[in-house]
Parts: sequence; structure tokens; C-alpha cells
Amino acid sequence: MTPPAARPQLTDRVPDLSELPTDPRLVRAALCRYARPGDPAVHALLGAGRPQAALREALRCSGGPGAADARWRALDTDPAADLDTAARARVRFLVPGDDEWPDGVDDLPGPGWSPDPGQPGVGPPFGLYVLGPLRLPARADRAVAVVGSRAATAYGTWAASEIASDVAEAGHTVVSGGALGIDGAAHRGALAVGGPTLAVLAGGALDIYPRAHRALLQRLAAEGAVVSESPPEAVAVRHRFLSRNRLIAALAAGVVLVEAAVRSGALSTLRRAVDLNRVDMVVPGPVTSTASGGSNRWLQGSGALVTGGADVLELVGPLGAEPPAVRRGGAAKERSADARARDSIRGLALLVLDQVPARGPRPLEAVAAAAGVHPHRALALLEHFREAGLVTVTDDGWTITRGTGNST
Repeated sequence: MTPPAARPQLTDRVPDLSELPTDPRLVRAALCRYARPGDPAVHALLGAGRPQAALREALRCSGGPGAADARWRALDTDPAADLDTAARARVRFLVPGDDEWPDGVDDLPGPGWSPDPGQPGVGPPFGLYVLGPLRLPARADRAVAVVGSRAATAYGTWAASEIASDVAEAGHTVVSGGALGIDGAAHRGALAVGGPTLAVLAGGALDIYPRAHRALLQRLAAEGAVVSESPPEAVAVRHRFLSRNRLIAALAAGVVLVEAAVRSGALSTLRRAVDLNRVDMVVPGPVTSTASGGSNRWLQGSGALVTGGADVLELVGPLGAEPPAVRRGGAAKERSADARARDSIRGLALLVLDQVPARGPRPLEAVAAAAGVHPHRALALLEHFREAGLVTVTDDGWTITRGTGNST
């Protein structure tokens, strides 16, 4: 930290360019501290090869909050100090061109973008601070974002955890925001199966927020990654929450929304996904639940309805490719030919099949009695299912063939 006596004072003069850093990484570190996320004027100057002019523009607060109150900002922190703090805490600072720089964020609008008044920045980050062993997904198609309400219900947390577990087991990185509710459930779901997951934070990578997620964020830093475009010790501020949502959307091939009220901030992540041509997916909620009011309303538009990890993987996978297997406890849950055959069964046949257990054999008489049909009729149907590979018979009775789906 620069001693107070050595800090430049707030004045009306334009800082001499010679006083500003010249190293490109230092310039970007300074921009992470002082520039409004995605400021189009700053990005235009960066694109023109004028990094110092870009930093001077950021310090001027041109077009940003506070421009009417102060023409210049005081340089109260040396950007080199931010990088030193990061290095001591094993936080990586990434800039465009680095091997680990994620290609997905390059899809964010560039210098030609013109923001709507009052809207948070939507341009690419000036740099990214990363804490944790997990490398950022080099390609967006290797990641899925799962977001939703902080005030999640038991249904929402279960759905988020299940979907995150499925996509993580299939090798996709689960991206979320580290917040309470759905975000936390998504991270925990991925961690539970040893899958990759990262949190994009509104504050710095070393800022524990929310405090209730201290243990979770520390585990992500140890096993996955926490990511921020703010300096390591920066405190989360309101406008950064909406700004970071664009990064969540950009890092993934698609965004899954699990529970969101009509005015939920999580909906902004879905909007960013649409802007970036990512897949927007929604888990439907009960029509009586206000927690799913925004989610259900989104489904009236372009959103894809998903009910599990298999649906998500099918939508984010390459066009025409078979969706990856979704595994849970060693049992495949992909949409196999046998599973599709089971889905085509209707009427009395389905009634009989539903009485065959997935674990432990059930005698023919018990299956027939539970289905309310004559044993001879039940046997004929069961033999048909056995030939189709849907059920297995032993001396003790009938069971569902492993991998074709569970019944009662």
C-alpha cells in the first residue's frame, strides 16, 4: 500500500501520462480497480493501442457514476500493490493473450458497443483474478452455468444440486455466483461428485461474501476456483453483482435458471445468455410458487424447459452429437435406446412395468396383484419386456434391467 504522504492528491489537472504505469498488465490491473466494468470508451482506447489514455479516461470517470461530483479520482492504490497482494495469496491475474484466458469472455461486446443509460457494463473484463487450482474453461462449450434465487425453496436447491452433479460428472465445469440459495446448491452438487466448479464473485477473490458461505468459498478456492474482475481485497458493491452476471453467462455454453421471482436479479444472467447466443434453460416451478414466478414466465418466451442434467447436456452439446452419459453412483442416466423404448409404453403395459422394482426381485404374483391384472396377462407383458431388455427375471422374481430407468 502506498504511504498516504506519497499518494497523489485530488486536483483538477489532467495527470501527466508519465505518472501512469506503462506495463500493459499494470494498466489492466489499474483498470480493474478504477474503470467501470465494460466501459466502451475505455475499451475503444485499449483497442486503439492506447492503454495509458484508456486509464486516464477511467480516472476521469467519463460518463460514469460520480462524474458530476469529481473530475478526477485520487490514485490511492498502486496497481503493482494489487498484483503483489494477489501473488502472495496465490491469486492468478489473467489478461487477454494468456494461456488460461477463457475464450468465452471474448464474445462480450467490444469497443463498438453503446450501453443503455443506467445499465451495468456488459463489455469484456479488463482482467480476471483467479484463486484455486481449477483452470478456467478454455472453451465455453465445456461449462454450464446454474443460477437462481437466493431465497430458494427445498425444491429449488434439490433441482440445482442434481443438475450440477449431472453436468459435473459429465466433465463440464459448473459456473455460478457463490451466493446463497441456488448458487450454493449448484456448487455443492458439483463438489459432491468431485466435479469442477467455479464461482464468479462481485467482490475480490479474497473477499468472503456472503459470510455464511465462508466454508464453501474456501473449499472452492482449495478444490475449484473463485473468479473476480475486481482487485483481490475489493469489497462487493451493489452494481458489481449485475456486472458479474455477464461473466457467468459468457463463461458457459448455456445458463440454467432454477427458481427466480418476477424481479429476480438472476434473470439478468439469462438475458445476458440470450445476448451472447448461449442456450437459455429453465427448470419449471410450481404455478403456486412465487419463487418460480420469473422462471415460469420466461418459459412463455424462448427458454428451453429442462428437468434434469440429461436435458441440459443434450442442449449444450455439439449439434448432432449424442449427449454425454450422465452418471450417478455408477448407473448411467443418459437417454439410451432402452430408456426411449420405455417412454413409449402406455396403458396396461406401463401399469405392469411400473410395479417391477429397480432393486430386489419381485415375484410375478406380487407384480400382478399390484397392477390389478391376472397373473397370466402380467406374465405375457413381462416376457415381452424381457425380450426388449427392459426387465430381468430370476428364480426370485422380476427386476428392472439396470440402466433402463427406475420404477417404483
